[in-house]
Amino acid sequence: MKKSQSTGSSQQSGRSGSKPTGDRRIASLRDRDTRKRNIAVIGGIVAILVILTIPAYGYYVNFVQPPRVLAARVGDVKYSYGDLVKRLRTQQSALRYLGSFVDLSRIPFEILFQMAENQLIIQEGESQLGLSVSDEEINGAIRIRFFPVAEVAEEVSPGQLEDEFDEQYISFLNSTRLDEDEFRQVVKEDLYRYKLSEEIGKSIPTKEESVEVFWAFFEIGRDLIDFEEKRQRLDRYGYEAVIREESIPPYFNNGQGYVGWVPKGAFPSLDRLLFGDETEGIEPLGHYEISPPIFTQEGAFLAMVVNGPEKREVTDAMRIQSKEELVKKWITAEWRTASDEGSLEVNMDSDLYEWIAAQVQESRARSFGDPSVESLE
Repeated sequence: MKKSQSTGSSQQSGRSGSKPTGDRRIASLRDRDTRKRNIAVIGGIVAILVILTIPAYGYYVNFVQPPRVLAARVGDVKYSYGDLVKRLRTQQSALRYLGSFVDLSRIPFEILFQMAENQLIIQEGESQLGLSVSDEEINGAIRIRFFPVAEVAEEVSPGQLEDEFDEQYISFLNSTRLDEDEFRQVVKEDLYRYKLSEEIGKSIPTKEESVEVFWAFFEIGRDLIDFEEKRQRLDRYGYEAVIREESIPPYFNNGQGYVGWVPKGAFPSLDRLLFGDETEGIEPLGHYEISPPIFTQEGAFLAMVVNGPEKREVTDAMRIQSKEELVKKWITAEWRTASDEGSLEVNMDSDLYEWIAAQVQESRARSFGDPSVESLE
């Protein structure tokens, strides 16, 4: 009797033990399904984040990052691409005030290098030459530009002239959409450059070795120029006739090819042609000879010397030209030194250039009232 109970008890125990095994199987299946659902949910979230991140990253790369990227650094002064765009828009507004536009093929590069040059002039001009520009000088320069000039017979009170000055100045800022602080900075940089020119110009003598010159100037563009044919025509018909017939624009001449007495150093790229170079055994251009084309950064020259060399008074026009060349030489030397010392850097690449061009084009469209154009700032 006891044995049968034991057997029954054992069978019952076996049946009751099968339930936990089934529950574990079911629980395992449920856990696996839960994990799959969690993985699917997480994957969906990741996919959504990726989808959202792509345009967000694109927006950051295209609109947030570029204005903050370093465009130039001179010493401790840094310019971002946002600063460059502001300066370009200043230039754009000023040109629009004169009825012109920004040339995107060259102006962005020129403005960037000009910003770096101006800061170099300010820093090195102050430390080396003692140059300085005060707020009063900036105010005076602005007044010269915008203060009205009364006719001699006109009776105008000082108060009225002041009102007209304020009106013209504010009208200029409004019409060009310039910030006054930015405009004052531009005027300040112009004054530093002018003072550098005046300081360096003190080294130009009253008289300098000079030659009397005719020349024809040619801009180098897409059209090929047969310079040998030009030389033959100039030699046969003279500068005045050829320049008139071919409508060659004047360049430091009277429109008929006559330049006048050119001092040494006024056009450094032409010095060896006009004056020769004894150290290298180069003879100067002979009188009434038409030179071969002399290629410079500005363009090509076909020159002819008719007198000189001899000591001559440096004319005002040639003094200004000589000053500009001396300023270029000074900036080039300081630029090289600063670059070698690591205190100057300029950064421009094609992607950033495209962003700048888009900004300027967008600004131009806005200025002409195109409502379809949205700000990229």
